[in-house]
Amino acid sequence: MNQLNSVVIEGIVCQEPKILATSQYNNDKLVTFTIVNHRYYRGKEGEKKDDATFLDIQAWGYLAEKILEVPKGTFSRIAGRLRMSSWIDKNTGKKQHRIVVCAEHIDYIKKVNGKEEEVALDGGSVNMVEEPLFMYS
Repeated sequence: MNQLNSVVIEGIVCQEPKILATSQYNNDKLVTFTIVNHRYYRGKEGEKKDDATFLDIQAWGYLAEKILEVPKGTFSRIAGRLRMSSWIDKNTGKKQHRIVVCAEHIDYIKKVNGKEEEVALDGGSVNMVEEPLFMYS
């Protein structure tokens, strides 16, 4: 039985989506981008403060192809799961970790003829390949 691993996050796309890799099995693309999520609160003196969290997002296959059309600055809601990867830093020799959101569904606001329209993208059942073959720079 799989354990629950689910996340929904809203934010603004702050890095253009880019192709990072292509899987060795079925030529599905891996697209990555970053969103920023803001939490506003009041400080001790009553001043407005902003706590910004930057999150790396990954999308595969159909969802990856479609997310390439989403421009920087777009408000988005991403549903998916968390995935941690680790590697040894070549410069320091220390083990590094990074948690990313593997997107399975993305909603975003698109302007069409001056009007806002919500777009929903669903990746369906996403089978993510652990080790991509072709890396892009």
